[in-house]
Parts: sequence; C-alpha cells; structure tokens
Amino acid sequence: MEKVILFGASGQQGSVIAQQLIEKGYKVIAPVRYQTNVESLNHKRIETRLTDFTTASLTNIIKEADKVILQVPVVITPAQMIEFVENALKAIAQAGSPHTVFSISSVVPIEFIGLNGPDARLKMKELTKQILPSAIILSSTLYLENFSQAYRQAIEQGGVIPQAIPTDIPVAYLSFSDLAMYILAALEKLELKGQFIPIGGSEALTGIELSKKLGVVLGKYIHYQGITSQELTAFLTPMIGEQTALQVAEMYEWEGTTGGSLLNPDVKKALQLFGITLPDFDTWAKSAFKKIK
Repeated sequence: MEKVILFGASGQQGSVIAQQLIEKGYKVIAPVRYQTNVESLNHKRIETRLTDFTTASLTNIIKEADKVILQVPVVITPAQMIEFVENALKAIAQAGSPHTVFSISSVVPIEFIGLNGPDARLKMKELTKQILPSAIILSSTLYLENFSQAYRQAIEQGGVIPQAIPTDIPVAYLSFSDLAMYILAALEKLELKGQFIPIGGSEALTGIELSKKLGVVLGKYIHYQGITSQELTAFLTPMIGEQTALQVAEMYEWEGTTGGSLLNPDVKKALQLFGITLPDFDTWAKSAFKKIK
C-alpha cells in the first residue's frame, strides 16, 4: 500500500481528495498543526502527524511517504502562503524528492502584476520550479462549490448568483471531486513530472449560461448578478473573516479583468493528458442541489 502525504486534509477540498485516495487503496497521512484535528481525521481513516510546518519538522514526516500532495491553506496571507510552500518544498526535497503534485487551487498570472494574491501564486510556482523541479503543478479555475455553499442562500431565497466575474467571461468551473480526479491521475502520471498544467471543469460557462443551466436544474428563474469586489468582500466577511474575504475579492477582481482568459484553459488537453472524464455541470448541480430541488 503506497503512502501519500496530503497537506490540507482537514479542509473541504482535502477531505474529498483523501476519500478518493482511500478508495483507490492509498494510505493517507496528514500533517496537522493542532491535536484537535487528529480525532476527526483518524475517524475518516486518515493518519496524522503533528508538526509546526517548519522544514525540519516536515522532513521526517515526508520521509515516510511514497508520494506527496501539496495544497495551500486559503485562510492565511499571501506572504504566509509563500513561506508555507517554501518550507514544504524544501522538506520534500530533503526527504528525497518523492513524486509530488502541487495544487495551487487558483489560476496563476503569467507575470507579476503588483497584486499580493496573484503574485503569491506566481511566486509559489517559481519556487516549485527552483526547489522541486520534478513536481507536477496544477492550476485550477473557480470552484462549483461556491454556488452550492457560499452562494446557496442567495440562490435559494433570492434566485440570484452574486458573482464578481463579469457575465460575458466563460469560466470552466470545476468541483472538488473534479480536482481530486486530476490529482489522483497526476499521482500516477510520472511522465508528466515537471509540468505546469492549467485545469478546469468539463464546460466553460458564461454567467448567463450558468444561470440558465442552474435554473433548469432547480426549476426556477436564476439571475446572474455581477457585483463589485467591495460587495464581494462584504458578502464573504461573515463567512470567512474580513482578511480572507479581502484576499478572495482581490483575486476575483483580477480574474474578472486582465486574468479572465485564464479561467477558460484548454481543458480538453488536460483531460487527454490525465486520461480522465469529468461529469458535466448538470450532473454536478443535480447532486449538489438535490435538497432544494
């Protein structure tokens, strides 16, 4: 049984990835900072190792692994993201460079643009190329779970999708399950080592297309409402805190303007590289919103 170190196993994305790993027969080991995470992860058949996430602390943990999945916490500052990734990459390298898949979980600018959030993503990509050049880097678009979770009440009660991406920009939204499928495929695709691969969902949808499709699934009229970054910050702050909300809004503001083309990558190419097939939007929506249909 191969052992996989999974960073971020206690988060929503990590939980989905962990379950797919376990179903495939992997033993999952999660580095965690707090004892409070241990019991809940162990209950999900995930082994845990306590760490302070310094390079020295992580190195011995990673030495146990055959493979590594690196993810970055969302609820930390861009500077902390960079430090987190640099420590982890150095630990992976010092542990013998086991096959690593790094999921950045957002699009990455081609060059530095003077915004902390997007620039941190590019810096993490560059650090990976420098410290662990064999890693596969996955850069994803936006997540469908935003609609079934953060925006669910607005969709349910108001028939509105409040989104900071202009309505005419096509976005290849993907689900956490889609992401997990990409990651598991990347664990096996050793021939893709060292590649940076943009990924997304099976369909690229504009705001109008998204609202129409979701409306059909829910049996009601849904309106896609463009909002400003300030409105998005105010909307998200009660759920994730002001600091994280500001960071998310900054990313959306960039993605909704100069970064918009990155939200519609060559998904067909990515699917061919990894040899996987993703469900369409309707299949996801029927499952995610089945309680309110």
